[in-house]
Amino acid sequence: MGKDENGFARIISKPQNVERWVWFNCNSRFFELVFKLLEEIVFRMLLLKQISKFCLFSHPF
Repeated sequence: MGKDENGFARIISKPQNVERWVWFNCNSRFFELVFKLLEEIVFRMLLLKQISKFCLFSHPF
């Protein structure tokens, strides 16, 4: 009787887990893209900062 209940509970909880997994998977893809964009922006800002520092040092006014 206990085994049947466990099996039934597992069957019921499985679709929710799959749904959650799919939702998480899609979100992680989305967040991955967002983080890549942020990384790119931060990298470019840092790069510009380094370039401006270099320009200031190489051409003192």
